[in-house]
Amino acid sequence: MPQFFVENSHPAIIFKETYQAAQREMERRSQLRGIKSAAGIQTGILFPGK
Repeated sequence: MPQFFVENSHPAIIFKETYQAAQREMERRSQLRGIKSAAGIQTGILFPGK
């Protein structure tokens, strides 16, 4: 079945600048996934004794 890609066929939901900023932020966050702060590594795992 043939498919077609049509640009600018309807009004945009968000501004192009907003979309591009969101894409940059998603890329920035993907770069940080492997980096954890010292406090963040054990957060929710270790609990102080009573």
